[in-house]
This record gives sequence, structure tokens and C-alpha cells, in this order.
Amino acid sequence: MAYLTLASLRDYVVVDQDRRRVDVYRRDGNGWQAGTLMDSGAFELGCLRLHLSLEAIYEGVEMPPAIAEAEPPA
Repeated sequence: MAYLTLASLRDYVVVDQDRRRVDVYRRDGNGWQAGTLMDSGAFELGCLRLHLSLEAIYEGVEMPPAIAEAEPPA
């Protein structure tokens, strides 16, 4: 969260290591806007003039097996 206080920071990306998920934060005139991509999709990093897809980010990465959510006790 400290990164978000940097005045020069325009984009902030968090890449999940356990599943295909990327959270993208962008600063605009109204503050920070957040978006999430899961499984597939792409996004732009305007500050770097860069287009990234989840396919490219996770290329060659073997994901761990999905963890089933625990059922509540009966």
C-alpha cells in the first residue's frame, strides 16, 4: 500500500503466483481504479506503452492444482 502514496506512480500490478490472476491499479483524476483479470485477458500499462496478456505473463509457468474451498462443518 505504501507504493500507492508515490505521486509519480501511475500503474501498479500484482501478479498471483498460485493462480492465473493479475490485479491492475491505475491512477486517474479520481484516485486509484482497480481491475482484476483472471484466467485470460490483457491490459495496457500506459506509463510504459506496454500491452501484456495473461498468456504471456504465465507462459511456461505450471500452476499448482486448484485448492478446493473447505466446506463448513455440519
